[in-house]
Amino acid sequence: MGAKCCAAEEAAVQAELNSGPVTSQIKEEEVKDVQAPIVQAVPAVPAAVPPAKDPPKVGEEFTVQIVKGGPERSKLGIDADLTDGIALVIDSVNDGLIRDWNIANPEMAINRFDRIVEVNGQRGNANDITEVCKNDNTLIIKVLKMKQ
Repeated sequence: MGAKCCAAEEAAVQAELNSGPVTSQIKEEEVKDVQAPIVQAVPAVPAAVPPAKDPPKVGEEFTVQIVKGGPERSKLGIDADLTDGIALVIDSVNDGLIRDWNIANPEMAINRFDRIVEVNGQRGNANDITEVCKNDNTLIIKVLKMKQ
């Protein structure tokens, strides 16, 4: 007895939707306070860990990420001394990925006398660190700054 047919209400709503374009009654003042989201592009394969705000001080470790890019982009381009057995002591930086890093990140440059103390979690054995550098394509390198 008291039941209503919902088909009639649905038909009325459908007729209203089909009657023309839907317009909004939003006032300009309501839109002024709305801010668009900030969108930031992120590279698919980052070439380097973003540098810290301040250059590393002598005795501090900092981290860089180097991504090898095929046979022509696979050499780090460093000469290193392994005689301490624990780290790679940089003797010189030549053409290669480390020099490219240095050019792109002068405040975080890897220089002569700096020590590569860890690569991809391998730490404490210079020969093992060297093998990781040779074999892995992406290198997360921890460097101990020895000289400004």
